[in-house]
Amino acid sequence: MNKKKLILSIGVSLLLIAVMVIGIYFVSKPFTSEYDGVITVEVVNLENDIIKSKEIEFNKGDKLRDLVSSNFENFVVEESEYGAYILRIEDIVNDDNLFIYIAIYVNDEYANSGLDTLEFSNGDKISFKAESWQTTN
Repeated sequence: MNKKKLILSIGVSLLLIAVMVIGIYFVSKPFTSEYDGVITVEVVNLENDIIKSKEIEFNKGDKLRDLVSSNFENFVVEESEYGAYILRIEDIVNDDNLFIYIAIYVNDEYANSGLDTLEFSNGDKISFKAESWQTTN
């Protein structure tokens, strides 16, 4: 009877030691990111005030349209012969009657491509800015 208790105690002890070693390994192993990078996306109104800003993790090959639609409210896009045209994001609305459109900037430079073709890298800042195309006289 004592041999059975001794064997059982040794078995339970070895099991507990194994669980502790595995636990320590997972707690102390270095954190590795599941993403290729992070971009900051912001929405800016006509007065140049930032309405919303968010850091978004991405993987290589992700499309800006998909990242924005899953992280911002009221994101509405219309397809045209030239590609996707942003009609609304958050409280910013594209309005021809008020001569307002939504421009895309990358690191404060006007973007040369659109939602589906824009390339971005870790650390980039993407801005959706309301701008007026009405000329002032």
